[in-house]
Amino acid sequence: MQSVLSATYNAGYRIGMIVAGAGALFLAEYFGSVKDAYIYEAWRNTYWVMAAVMGVGVATTLMIREPAVNRAPPERPVGDYARLVVGVVCAVSVFVACFAGLGKLLPEVEGVLAGFLLEAITLVGVAGSGIGCRYSTGACRRGAKTSRRHHVGLSRF
Repeated sequence: MQSVLSATYNAGYRIGMIVAGAGALFLAEYFGSVKDAYIYEAWRNTYWVMAAVMGVGVATTLMIREPAVNRAPPERPVGDYARLVVGVVCAVSVFVACFAGLGKLLPEVEGVLAGFLLEAITLVGVAGSGIGCRYSTGACRRGAKTSRRHHVGLSRF
């Protein structure tokens, strides 16, 4: 059931984007815009109509009440949060250190493509070192073990 809902959501999003883009073009043409010239008033009116249509969704979201929740949020030990913070700080500091260090070690490269490839390789290496640091602290493994007790399965929905 979840895959059907996900596919429907994705299809609706894509159809909405196509309709919004094409609808804006049709509205601009209706208000007097032409292919060869930009007419400010036509596009201003087009965006006013688009804002009014968006306003329906925004007003609905603001007017509807939240459903009542009958369950308490799960209590988690402070250690779970501490492990998360330590892991993120470790990964970010390794990322910054590697990025700064590799920038000084690697020679300057001439050419746009070569420079881009070198930066891409640097980014992948630095991201890998940050992820490796995160897993080497064991914070992910310990956090996954402790959070399983509070896991709510999708079968309940």
